[in-house]
Amino acid sequence: AFGQALTRDSSNAVTAVGGKVIGQVLHPANTADFASYILQAQASKAKVIGLANAGSDTVNSIKQAGEFGITHAGQKLASLLM
Repeated sequence: AFGQALTRDSSNAVTAVGGKVIGQVLHPANTADFASYILQAQASKAKVIGLANAGSDTVNSIKQAGEFGITHAGQKLASLLM
């Protein structure tokens, strides 16, 4: 419920300032492999990829985003909870 509320509130904040939310993808807690989620975000061509996860999921998703060259290609990562 917390993650869904965080996603909803962040989406509302983005749209309130004129931004556009392109999509979202959910993952189970304690996920080790974020490849499919990161590739979906990369393919979306979103300017910013928001991470609404915590703990090791945040660490793993950031590491794996780096492995896919997300930031080198121009997309930014934004952790919504740190």
